[in-house]
Amino acid sequence: MLILKMSLPHFQPSKALLQLMLFISLFGFNAAQATTFQANSSSSNLGLFKQNSASVFLPVQDAFQLSAQLQGQQLKLKWRIAPEHYLYQARIKVQLVESQPDIKLENISFSPSEAYEDEYFGKVDIFRNNAEVELLVNANPARLQQGVNLKVRYQGCADAGLCYPPQDAHFFLIPERK
Repeated sequence: MLILKMSLPHFQPSKALLQLMLFISLFGFNAAQATTFQANSSSSNLGLFKQNSASVFLPVQDAFQLSAQLQGQQLKLKWRIAPEHYLYQARIKVQLVESQPDIKLENISFSPSEAYEDEYFGKVDIFRNNAEVELLVNANPARLQQGVNLKVRYQGCADAGLCYPPQDAHFFLIPERK
């Protein structure tokens, strides 16, 4: 086994950086989880999160409640977004799962979003409270009755400083009868 030791004579890590490194080593987070924490060394919770009225972050499924509905050829996705949370518009992706060459997803449209200056991503569009996405599922009606297998990927954050990792939701949808 080869062990490399690196020495940086003028590098002095900040207290917040040391706390973050300790937290990561204790809880086993890695880069693949894409979780963002903001350091704030003046807070009483080890300086890892901004102070706010909520001392515990919501589970992602409670922060962003997603439902899907297929009415004829119209696919509707709806998120209920918890207070003090937001969803990135650009991080919403809808795709077919497996090979479904006789189905195409077209004409995506989003409910109104708000402009937001994100400290990591710059100017972005976000949703608060709720979000809706509509798509046309282009296929013949008989094929749609066999069902459509979809994957929806999305990502959002809490105002208090936690960005959740990208989430994947899977749906098998058959058009609802009118």
